[in-house]
Amino acid sequence: MLIQNKKQKSYVVVGGGYAGRMAALRLRTRDRAARIVVVEPSSVVVERARYHEVLGGWRQWKIPMAQALPRDGEHWQGWVEAIDATNRVVTARIDGEVRRIEADGIVVALGSRARGIESIDAKIPVFGAEEPETAGVVGGSYTKDAPLVVVGTGLTGIEIATVLAQRHGAGRVVLVGSEEPGSGLSEGARAYTRAFMERVGLRFALGRVERVEGDTLFFAGDERWRAGAVLGCAGFRVSPFAKEMGWPVDAQGRALVTPTLALPNTEGIFVAGDLAACHQGNAQGPLYRSACATAMPMGCHAAEQIIRSAQGQKALPFSLGYLVQCVALGRRDGVLQFVASDDRPTPRFWTGWRAAWTKEAILRMTWQAPALERCLRVPVFRWASYQASESKAEQTPQNKAERMSESKTDGHTKPAV
Repeated sequence: MLIQNKKQKSYVVVGGGYAGRMAALRLRTRDRAARIVVVEPSSVVVERARYHEVLGGWRQWKIPMAQALPRDGEHWQGWVEAIDATNRVVTARIDGEVRRIEADGIVVALGSRARGIESIDAKIPVFGAEEPETAGVVGGSYTKDAPLVVVGTGLTGIEIATVLAQRHGAGRVVLVGSEEPGSGLSEGARAYTRAFMERVGLRFALGRVERVEGDTLFFAGDERWRAGAVLGCAGFRVSPFAKEMGWPVDAQGRALVTPTLALPNTEGIFVAGDLAACHQGNAQGPLYRSACATAMPMGCHAAEQIIRSAQGQKALPFSLGYLVQCVALGRRDGVLQFVASDDRPTPRFWTGWRAAWTKEAILRMTWQAPALERCLRVPVFRWASYQASESKAEQTPQNKAERMSESKTDGHTKPAV
């Protein structure tokens, strides 16, 4: 069944995460008469940045998806099976029914999931940390001899492991990874993180987990542990959708997009969020990290470029300058790491209740700004530009000194670039 109405424009957003919801809302603020369809299998809003709170037992996901989308938008609860990039036709399966819609613009905002751990005849629960079954697993009983093992020492792994350590008691939760926890933080922030882990009795082991067999965790180098359950947080795995569609992708399966977030060699199709392989500054710059702080601006930008294209204007490149990284430590503590615009940590950081409350304020903003945009139908959400942040940073005496120091090589001074 082909659904279309040539008298009004139609926009389709694939995915209802941070990027998808923001794209739908921004499309509505820029075109109040258009038809907006969001295809998303979940009926409730999934706030990934608060997932550690769900596992900690003090939060549940109860916000209906319809309350997070444009008030007169359509939520198709199902999956997109295909996108005809040439004709901009989206094919979706909703309640067993195949629907097709011809769109004037498409934003593909399918995100990612935490990587799981390979298991062979496992006798214990083994899940990726964000799988629906995990919430039931963490309520079990664990001992020091058969602990709950969280694999992955990135910020997601730290947040989940510290919350679970407070929930289950000292020694019953182990954080395992091939790097020190918080390796992307400054030295002082890492030290505070390790001290907090020791304070709550969260054990840490350095090593690379290869697989789970029976109730045993196998490490590289033949070391093995007995475990009660295993949660995988060792990075993220993006949706395979881009690869399945035959779009150009990188080694991780992310869609290779232009600086404007457009799918190459197409018109009116943009990719946002974790699925987009977009670089900061230029093609040699670092990739934007997977985070709500990245996804929301990307969703807005993609929507803005669809409207610009529809109006015959040139699409603009995406630009985002980071400000901080937030990591929760348990329920009432945390680290707020100040970063350069390219996400490199600076020596400055906050800890304790100040960091925890700032993180909470930021997380509330991820809901409040879209809610205002939904209510007022005017653009509310804003973010820092990478170029603007870089220009401002270059003006500080400290940064000038750092750039001069970095420009000295083999006893010769080179001009700072």
